[in-house]
Amino acid sequence: GSTVIFNTADYYGGGLYVQAGKATLNASVVSGNVAQFGGGLYLYSGDVTLSGNTVASNAADYGGGLHVQESDATLINTVVADNQAQTAGSGLYIQDASPRLLHTTIARNSGGNSIGLCLLSSGNVALTNTILVGHATGVYVAPGTSARLEGTLWGNTADWDGGGTLYHDNDYTGEPAFVDPDGGDYHIEQASAARDKGVDAGVASDIDGDPRPVGLGSDLGADEWTRIDLSPSRKSVNLGQAEAGDTLTYTLVLSNGGLTPSMETLLFDAIPAHTTYISGSAQATSGALTDGDGIRWTGVVTPHRPITITFRVTVNAQAFIHNTAIVTDQHGAVTVLTALVNARRLYLPIVKRET
Repeated sequence: GSTVIFNTADYYGGGLYVQAGKATLNASVVSGNVAQFGGGLYLYSGDVTLSGNTVASNAADYGGGLHVQESDATLINTVVADNQAQTAGSGLYIQDASPRLLHTTIARNSGGNSIGLCLLSSGNVALTNTILVGHATGVYVAPGTSARLEGTLWGNTADWDGGGTLYHDNDYTGEPAFVDPDGGDYHIEQASAARDKGVDAGVASDIDGDPRPVGLGSDLGADEWTRIDLSPSRKSVNLGQAEAGDTLTYTLVLSNGGLTPSMETLLFDAIPAHTTYISGSAQATSGALTDGDGIRWTGVVTPHRPITITFRVTVNAQAFIHNTAIVTDQHGAVTVLTALVNARRLYLPIVKRET
C-alpha cells in the first residue's frame, strides 16, 4: 500500500487524479490533501478499482474525500471519514457515474451541507453493506439519479433526501461502536450494530485482510469484527520453592478464546536471573521455536486449540526467580504471562480465644 498525504491541487484530486485508463489502489491511506474537486481522489472515467483504502481528513469544495465523475469505479472495503467539503459532498460527490461500493464506512464527514454521499446528474449508484453515519444528510439523490443501498447501518440527522430514486432494504439503526473515531480508528467493537448484518457481496476479507464472514454473517462497513483473545493463555512452573541445583520446568499454554486465528503470533520468554537454561530442552506442540538467551516462538494460535511450550532451567542460587513471557498477537496486542519461584511467604500468628 501507499501513503498519500498533505498534497494540494488547484482543481482536481488533491491526493490522486485518475483519468481514463485502468488503475488500482490497494491498502493505502489518502489523508490531509486539498483540491477544489476531490480533496482525496478525483476519478474521471476509466476502469478503476479501489480496495482496502482509507480516505480521511481531506478537504475540497466538492467531494471532500472523493469526487467520481463518468467513472464506473469499484470500491471495496473503503473508509471515507472526517473529510470536509465547502459546498457539497462532504464524503463523496458522484456525478454522471455508476460506481459500485462494497463494504464501505462513510462516517463523520462535515462542512458545507454535511452530506455523506451526494449523487448528481444521471447515474445508478449501488452500495452494499454500508455504514453511513454522522452527517446532516446521509445520502442526497438528485432528480434523474438513482441509487440502491442494500444492507445499511444508518445514523444521520436525515438519512436521505433529494428528488431522485432511492431503493433501500436491509436497513438498520444503532451504534456503530467504532474503536476510536476521534483518533481515526474506524474498526468496530463487539457491541457494534453493524455486526453480522451484511448480505453476501462476494467479498472474502476486510480492510485488514481478515476473513469474512466471522459469526453468522458479514459485518457492515469496511471492517469485520475478528476477535482474537489470548487472555486465557497461562504459564506455570513445577516448583514454588527451589534451591541451588534444582531443575525448574516452565510450561506455557497459548490459548485463543476468540473467534479467529492469530496468524503471526510472537512469544519471547527471557531466561530468568539466577538460572541457567538447559540446552535443547525447549519444546512446542506446533509453530517455530528457537532458544538461546531466551525462548522465541512464532506460529498460529487457533481458537480452542491450545499450544503447549515447555523449557527447563537449573537454579544457580536460592533467590527470588521472576520469569515473564511476552505474547504478541497479529494485531500487536500484548499478553503478559508470569511465574514466580521463591516468592516470600507470609506467616500469620494464630490467636486462640477462650469462649
